[in-house]
Amino acid sequence: MADQLYTKQWIRTHQAAYTTVLLAQGQYIAVGTEQGIEIFDTTGKRRLDYPTVGRPLPILQLAIDQEKERTQETIGPLYAATRTGQLIRLELRREPKEQQSQLHSAAFTIAADSQNLERDPDEWQFQLHPRQLYGSRHETLFEDFDPQQPGGIEYNWRSLSAATDLLAIGHLGPALELLDSDGHLLGRRHPKEGTATVVEGKAWSVALNAQGTVLYAGSAHQGINRVATLNTHTFDFGPYRLLEEGQRVATLAALPQDQGIAVALVEEMSVGRVVVYNPELEPVWDYEFEEPITALTVDPQEPLLAVGVGYAGQIVVMDPRDGRILASDLYLMTMVNDLDMRNGQILAAATEDGHAALIHYQPTNS
Repeated sequence: MADQLYTKQWIRTHQAAYTTVLLAQGQYIAVGTEQGIEIFDTTGKRRLDYPTVGRPLPILQLAIDQEKERTQETIGPLYAATRTGQLIRLELRREPKEQQSQLHSAAFTIAADSQNLERDPDEWQFQLHPRQLYGSRHETLFEDFDPQQPGGIEYNWRSLSAATDLLAIGHLGPALELLDSDGHLLGRRHPKEGTATVVEGKAWSVALNAQGTVLYAGSAHQGINRVATLNTHTFDFGPYRLLEEGQRVATLAALPQDQGIAVALVEEMSVGRVVVYNPELEPVWDYEFEEPITALTVDPQEPLLAVGVGYAGQIVVMDPRDGRILASDLYLMTMVNDLDMRNGQILAAATEDGHAALIHYQPTNS
């Protein structure tokens, strides 16, 4: 008997949902839309809309440091890359409720960690402290966020990853960048600066390993694409692999315990393929789907890989160690733009028709 997938909550967002992350080990779900960031609890109750005033903030991608959340039992920080070139860090801080009147940032009430789940959530007040990070070729300025201020340097983002107070950025152009959590530039690869990426790749997807020591990157331009590794201390390239003609990297995710990466490839005729590589970028296994892969995620604690497939939004859970399909019977009937997974059982999906789906994965032996 196959493992089971079923939808626990079907949450309406303001617009099409492009990106999602689970917060506080799956207690809350954050979603990015053309309007901004929306946060819900697992009952579907809306906890926060951001920004609450001013112009919409079109979100391209959200990211959190999963290992930091797990080990320190914190929430966030949440990083957001916008379509208008802004990079924003949002601190979610627990404050005594009696301090509420003294604080001026947006607030919402939630429980911080598993130890507080039994308490009345109204005992805690959480404050959202947004900071905007501005980037340039040579430095990044760190300033207080002003929702009325035009969005800083125009960046053509494609991908964002966070780990151990590091941020990796992949651009639609040839640039790859590494920043610290305050937005200071630590490393950059760009042909015009004499630090070309491998065979001048473009349209990079990026993923940091949990320790923040390795940056994985995969390209998706018209030429021959590649998957590459970079040392985050030196920003020098390590092993890399050229893909077959016509293959493009749709997205990728670092496997836990430094086991390598899972890569979603788009091929000619809209075929989708998942390939798992070891840390030396040698292929371990691959699996071909008859439709394109629209989303991919890896559980940071358990050996589980989830993908969104095709325009009907099929959700497929696989074993990243050998490629076995564990569950594949759930169709959301709308394209899945992003996925996130926690605790070996909780999945969040951001959908094209404007929903955040909270999905439960149930192994047959549970």
